[in-house]
Amino acid sequence: MPTPSNGGGETVSPERDRFADLAEELCKDLGGENRLYLGAVKQVRKDHPEAQGESFLYRLFESGYAQAMLRDRALGILELAGEAGISRRSLAEQLPRLLFNTTILEELLLKLEGQGEVRCGEVMVARCYPTFLSCVRAQPDSDGKVMLLKRLGGATLEAIGQEAGITRERVRQRIKRQFDVLRAQKKRFYEDRYAYIFENYTFTCEEFQMAFQEPVETFAYLELSRSKRRAEQLPLERVLTDERVSAGMRRQAERVIYRQYVFLNGRYVKRDRSSLTRYVASTRCLEQTHFEDLLEYYRELLQELGLDQDASLALDARSNENKLSNASYALWSHGKRFRYYDIALREFDELLDALELDRYEDMELSTLKLFRENPELMEEYDIRDEYELHNLLRKLNSPRLTKLRFGKMPTIEIGHGDHSEQMLTLLLMYAPVSADVLAARYEEVYGVKAATVLANYLREFDEYYFDGVYSIDAKNLTQEQAQRLSELLTQDYYPISEIQEIYLRQFPDADPGQINPYTLKTLGFKVYAGYVVKNTHSSAVEYFNGLLTCQDVVDAREFESRMRYVQAYSGEVTRLRHVREIIEFAPRQFVNLRRLRACGVDRKDLEDYCTAVWRFVGDGTYFTVTSLRQDGFNHPLDELGFEEWFYSSVLLEDRERFSYQHIGGTRLFRCGKGGAQFTDLLRWMLQAQRKIDIFDLRDLLEERYGIAISKDKLVEILRSTDMYYDDIMEAAYMDYDTYFEEV
Repeated sequence: MPTPSNGGGETVSPERDRFADLAEELCKDLGGENRLYLGAVKQVRKDHPEAQGESFLYRLFESGYAQAMLRDRALGILELAGEAGISRRSLAEQLPRLLFNTTILEELLLKLEGQGEVRCGEVMVARCYPTFLSCVRAQPDSDGKVMLLKRLGGATLEAIGQEAGITRERVRQRIKRQFDVLRAQKKRFYEDRYAYIFENYTFTCEEFQMAFQEPVETFAYLELSRSKRRAEQLPLERVLTDERVSAGMRRQAERVIYRQYVFLNGRYVKRDRSSLTRYVASTRCLEQTHFEDLLEYYRELLQELGLDQDASLALDARSNENKLSNASYALWSHGKRFRYYDIALREFDELLDALELDRYEDMELSTLKLFRENPELMEEYDIRDEYELHNLLRKLNSPRLTKLRFGKMPTIEIGHGDHSEQMLTLLLMYAPVSADVLAARYEEVYGVKAATVLANYLREFDEYYFDGVYSIDAKNLTQEQAQRLSELLTQDYYPISEIQEIYLRQFPDADPGQINPYTLKTLGFKVYAGYVVKNTHSSAVEYFNGLLTCQDVVDAREFESRMRYVQAYSGEVTRLRHVREIIEFAPRQFVNLRRLRACGVDRKDLEDYCTAVWRFVGDGTYFTVTSLRQDGFNHPLDELGFEEWFYSSVLLEDRERFSYQHIGGTRLFRCGKGGAQFTDLLRWMLQAQRKIDIFDLRDLLEERYGIAISKDKLVEILRSTDMYYDDIMEAAYMDYDTYFEEV
């Protein structure tokens, strides 16, 4: 084979080609100059002609240039890695491949460790830097050096100046000059690892030493280096969500951040009255609790923590009762009783939609009216009486409630309500009437309990009271008015207010008091509290029953806007659903049991469906109809082909075996009593995976459970619990300790 030529007649040996390729590879991977690598290669070949393969490489990296460039490259990679460093494997992968399967890198690391340049663990390698203090001590003796050492040791400018016999300002100038000279000599010192966190967050010397276990000299160096004023720095608590601070350093900062905290059942609770009170409420007051019992539970907690002698934590009963009454996590009832109810964990738009408070105008009423009219809604949102409903509405702070004024529980005023005018209206409608019946009518219409009406609302109407009866002259309709209304009022049901509107449209100058129980009866209606039903029906309940059951499929949306808030109507809906006479297959749309019977399905099949779900899922488990189907559950009832709302409606009527919560557009069920809580589902999911990306969690909830909930709402819910959400990782963790184990 002919020998290759370089093009000018001179032959080029294969060995020289290999030298050039090796030099080019080293230059590409380590930086530097190609000619210097080539010179180093040739020198090794000259000095050690017997060296081949790995032996040649070892000789090459003993030489000055190649070793220096490998050293600089390795240190550069470690500097970019930061304080935590990188693994030996990752470091090796960023260096020339020809070093693989050699000990050249390990030998270099041992040498650098001996020189104090790096810190080597079994897996990780990190860059080391000299301390500023050691560099100061290595300087030639001078007045500036002495003053700087004293300043680093914590001495004040005033004390140093008095000892040296010069002014404070002169001392500052000398120290700054000496400091600037040393800073210019080195690119980085050991203490600079804290530069970012110290520059941007507020520390005292005591807090810095507590967090990072560093000597006072480190704090003093950073103070001399700091450019930001204290007023420009952030509170230290913010460091826990700062992505530019390493996880390890954030964990160290916890020592200071959480020194005012106590660790209780897997979560940090700030050591102050409000935070500890909330913790006690969330753990000991899940059922209605008297405020005095809360105080006792609180005192017991302080004793357990050894904090009972801390005067700053003592509760003043009166002021703290006022604070707790406004707390967003406490629902109050009567008799100074409350229970823990975290408003942040629920969505209330659907509650407000259902209550439709804007349908009322200039009215004073009790939330008992709203509570009684919406029994299923109250159960769904776990609102247990009218006092809790009043307290909840007051705390929602929704722009949709701006028309409401909240009086003494459970009274609310919408617009400009006046109970005296309301009572007079009823008196005109029902007189002659006994006090008991009038009070009962007022309770039916406005929700105020009859006993309260008798005690407080009737005194100003004494002029109408005689011989046990309230009497007022009834205002009759003229023959023309009665004839015209008979022609117009063709429906079987009317709210009385609607009849009054019809009447005044026909007779604008007439007296609305002429629409009263007497005249309504003459028009052929049975009169109830706020509405009438044609007297061709035996009762209002019989009429409502007919509306809901006369057809195989009923769309209640077509009529219930006029009667949904009639207690007798909502009560009949609840009864028919509970006995499974009607089943809701879509919101406010019902299928009759007889239609199901025509398809071969009876009550027993509906009960069997619930039993099959119970056995399939297991006690204490959370599920939705969506997750049931994904898990492979099937039942003959599925062949009916209804949407998921139908099957969830079947399940929710089995109150003995299932509880549920409406969340994210669907019903979340739990096997067993005790109430379904969305947070318990989240906690169960995190126990299984320990960490879930927030977007993955959102998608998982929607895909597996059919729960559509925004990322922001999900984060808000997580932060209200003992679970942990990290803004930087955008991930949810089982708890705070799990988060730091992960990072």
